[in-house]
Order: sequence, then structure tokens, then C-alpha cells
Amino acid sequence: MAFSPVQGCPKCQALAEGMPMMTGAVKYTCRQCGNTWMETGTLK
Repeated sequence: MAFSPVQGCPKCQALAEGMPMMTGAVKYTCRQCGNTWMETGTLK
């Protein structure tokens, strides 16, 4: 399963990788600054 959405980090603008959760949300973790955040709703 190669689900890997990528999004820009709101803090440092580096690429953050998303990891899908059971709830349908996606948890993003920035590799550069370590920032994490959740995205909910439909994936495009």
C-alpha cells in the first residue's frame, strides 16, 4: 500500500509526508522541522 500524500509544512515550507489514520484523517509529519498536524475531510 503506497499511500503517501505530500503537503508543504505551514511552518517551514518543507515537504511533509502524510500518514492515513483509521478515522479517515491524515496526519502529516514534517521531516525538516518536526511539525505535525492533522488534515480531515475528503482527499483530492
